[in-house]
Amino acid sequence: MMVFYYGLPLTLGILIVLQGGLNRQIGAHWGLGAAVLLNAGILFAVSALFYGILRWNPEWFPEFLRPRSQVVAPSWWYLIPGVCGFCLVLGLPWSIQSIGSAKSFILVITAQICAGLVWDAVSTGVTPGVWKLIGGALTLLGSLFVIFG
Repeated sequence: MMVFYYGLPLTLGILIVLQGGLNRQIGAHWGLGAAVLLNAGILFAVSALFYGILRWNPEWFPEFLRPRSQVVAPSWWYLIPGVCGFCLVLGLPWSIQSIGSAKSFILVITAQICAGLVWDAVSTGVTPGVWKLIGGALTLLGSLFVIFG
C-alpha cells in the first residue's frame, strides 16, 4: 500500500504538467478564460459523480474520504482551496506560455518544497531537520541553474 502513497504524488506531478500544457493548448484556440471555465465545469461534474459514489458506497473508500454524518458550519477560509485551484488552472498555462514549461514547473516544484516545509512547521509543529533544509536549499540552487543556465 505504501507504493500507492508514494506513487500518488508522482502521478499528480505528471498530471499537473499535462493539465497545464493542455490548458495552454486549449487557451490558444479558445482563450485561457474559456479553458478555465471548461476545467471548472468538468471538475464540478467529476466531483459530483465522485461524491455520489462516496455517498452510496462509502465502504469502498478509506475513512478519510467518506462523507461525515455531522457537518460543521463552513468558515470563510473554506473558500481558499477553490481560489487556489482557480489560480493553478489559470496561472500554469499562462506561465508556460510566457517562460516555458521547464522553467514554470521547476519554479512550481521549488515553491512547493519550500511551502511544504513551512506548512509542516506551522500546521503540525514538525520542524524540518537539517537534511530537509539542505534539500530545500539544493532545490533552490538547482532551480537557479535551470532558469539562468
